[in-house]
Amino acid sequence: MTADLSIIIWPLIAGILIILSHVPLGNEVFRRQIIFIDISLAQFATLGIIIAKLLHLPKFFEFSLPYIVAIIAASILSKTDNKFRYCQEAIIGSSFIFASCLCLILLNYDPHGATELKYLLEGNLIFASKSNIAFLLLSYIAAIFILLFFRKNIAKIFYIIFAIIVTSSVKIAGIYLVFSFLIIPAFFATKFANFKHQYISGTLISLFSLIIGIAISLKFDIAIGLSTSLTLILISIFSCFIANKINSKSQ
Repeated sequence: MTADLSIIIWPLIAGILIILSHVPLGNEVFRRQIIFIDISLAQFATLGIIIAKLLHLPKFFEFSLPYIVAIIAASILSKTDNKFRYCQEAIIGSSFIFASCLCLILLNYDPHGATELKYLLEGNLIFASKSNIAFLLLSYIAAIFILLFFRKNIAKIFYIIFAIIVTSSVKIAGIYLVFSFLIIPAFFATKFANFKHQYISGTLISLFSLIIGIAISLKFDIAIGLSTSLTLILISIFSCFIANKINSKSQ
């Protein structure tokens, strides 16, 4: 039992940190109607990771290049949001395909490309450590600092903040889980008009799914990113179904 707790404690803490930061971001993404911004920027961050590994860059560039690529993409998408707001979602979707194609092309030159892609998608949350937790905290604090410093220009820097947070999370949790924590709780919480209720409900359902996802991962040797994402989707669908049933009976 003690051994099991030692295995799950850091993945659990990392997951909780990601949930607490991503649920409010997901609500904001829903409000702005830019649903695929997270998976697009996550894919650009992944592109940076792949480039750094293929070129065997020094550790500093291996760490910083995903942020650089994601922030450049975020800056471009911020510009298109101002000029082409009516088709921004299509632009974001196209940017995701663009980054995904480049990733797959580059991975053809990596003998371990298939394995690398697998880990980038499903993440390595099970191997989260104290250093990963510290890394997440510092990244989120930096994003909050930027937000507070440039709060008068939040519309202009929203994409940049998003890029920093998503890149930090993807390195640990993978693309699927990051997208799930951002979008699925926000979708589930759309029936709440109050932002506070949206945040609380989205956070609770995410935490519950994370705990079940970790348990499934340990039991069946499945990546936490996959088991938690599937659990979150199923619980959200079931909860929405029950809520609709209750509402229809009360009318």
